[in-house]
Amino acid sequence: MMDTNTRQKEICHGCSKQILKHHTFAVCSYCQKICHSKCANKLYSFNFTDETWTCWECSSLDEPRYNPFKALKYDKYSQPDNENFSEIHKIENLLSGCKRHSLDDLSNIVTQSNKQISIMFNNIDGVTSNFDTLTTELTLKNENLSIIALAETNLDECNKNLFNIKDFQSTYQSKMSGKHKGSGLAIYVRESLLFSELSIYNQCSPNLESLFISINNTCDQNPITIGVLYRPPSGNEQIFTSELNVLLQKLPLNNVYICGDFNIDLLKNSKSKFEDILYSNGFAPLISIATHHKPGCIPSCIDNIITNSTDSVTTSGICDIISGHHCPVFCTTLIELNSCSDKSSSLPKYDFNESNMIKFENEFTRFLQSKNYFVGAIFDEKNFDELLNNISNLVESCFIMDEKLLKSKRNRITNPWITSGIIASIAKKDYLYNLWRQSMKKLKSKEGDPILYDKYKEYRKALKNTISSAKRMHKQKKFDKANGNSRETWKIINEIRGKQK
Repeated sequence: MMDTNTRQKEICHGCSKQILKHHTFAVCSYCQKICHSKCANKLYSFNFTDETWTCWECSSLDEPRYNPFKALKYDKYSQPDNENFSEIHKIENLLSGCKRHSLDDLSNIVTQSNKQISIMFNNIDGVTSNFDTLTTELTLKNENLSIIALAETNLDECNKNLFNIKDFQSTYQSKMSGKHKGSGLAIYVRESLLFSELSIYNQCSPNLESLFISINNTCDQNPITIGVLYRPPSGNEQIFTSELNVLLQKLPLNNVYICGDFNIDLLKNSKSKFEDILYSNGFAPLISIATHHKPGCIPSCIDNIITNSTDSVTTSGICDIISGHHCPVFCTTLIELNSCSDKSSSLPKYDFNESNMIKFENEFTRFLQSKNYFVGAIFDEKNFDELLNNISNLVESCFIMDEKLLKSKRNRITNPWITSGIIASIAKKDYLYNLWRQSMKKLKSKEGDPILYDKYKEYRKALKNTISSAKRMHKQKKFDKANGNSRETWKIINEIRGKQK
């Protein structure tokens, strides 16, 4: 609040003039710099909740956050509507608690709620370009995600089987006719979930694309409606809000979760029409911080998850998996499945990826050369038990999954072309990304250090090519091994096409 206490020969942070005894002034709650009250109205921001002032320098260090309910106050002499107040308080807490999470954090959060519905959304900017990168990182640690929704797939529904995620079913909506980029939706659903597509809510127009499903095997027998939306930035925003309003009015009154790229920045002031439509239909956003960021552009909160059942939401946030310029957003819920199987006991004990196979082959060759188990060309049966024990120990040393790998639920049998080198490279890519983000605070710049960004960008591009090459080489080796066997060849082809039984 404004302080009228007297000070002598203090310099105003705004106009650089002296603050005299009779002047009123404001004090930054972070750096304690002071300025005239008139200057504060222009240069400082006032937090109505805490009744504190923050200078523009300190404000730039804090990540912008959308939370229209933070400053909401009630007159202590009036009796507020307790039911509405508790719902608003819940939304305010979710928006305040929304934060960035590493892949390890996300894995822990989802693992703790593995018997409950969890939803992730990402604008993938083309499955042919970024699908392998995204799914590689997700399958390393997150085996318990329930729903993965994608926008801008740039794919037709007839080709969806080319892009499979193990233990997931998928439903696609084709990209808009005549568009090669910036269109198409997909929802991946874990196989333990019983779902059906809700075509009555699906649409594909120049202003709004939508795809909806219903999940039916919940413990309380109430189906969950899950949708993914995309608003093309080239479309008309007014027509979009009108179509969105009609859509939200048609949907069920509860248990609806809609994720998508709305291309309306909640961190800007020009979103009141969009807000009015959401809140008037009983929906609230769960993501409050920037989800899209690239150098030269102001960070924006355009990707979100909205719901009309905030009481069921436990966590919401952003995951720092960068397959493009959009960060994936996620939420976890209290909604439990009717039949959830715990797969923790069936985790693979051995890791038969290609690098381990080569290691075993080399070790086994050296082992045979160093031991004398043969008399001439004949095997000495007296050494059989010793040979068996040594081979068993060799298998354990080459293929056994270490304790950290089991705890993190990494399963490279799902994608046998994922090597230890790729896993280490993903960790380095995340490290470079975090270095660049830290440079924003150090330099007090929203663009960060351009050298660090270029280094991260080049490494991300090289890793993307490495993953694609590893997957391609793995498939080529399978074809080479099946050379001359038409049955095995067609089995591999159908596996690639997603037609395996």
